[in-house]
Amino acid sequence: ASLTAINLAKAACKKMGIKYSISSCKSVIHNAYMLERFICVSGIEPNTQLIDKLFKELILFTAKAA
Repeated sequence: ASLTAINLAKAACKKMGIKYSISSCKSVIHNAYMLERFICVSGIEPNTQLIDKLFKELILFTAKAA
């Protein structure tokens, strides 16, 4: 199971165009969670076209800097 998780993480990083590291994977997962949480807690109905357009940029914000 551990090797499968590592291979899936490597494939996901390659697909998103970021260098594979545990730190970058954790950053992407954390950013995606925080974005989802922010949308849920705000109580507003988000513009799905805008979210789709900016989602990748927002979750990869810290992963590229690291």
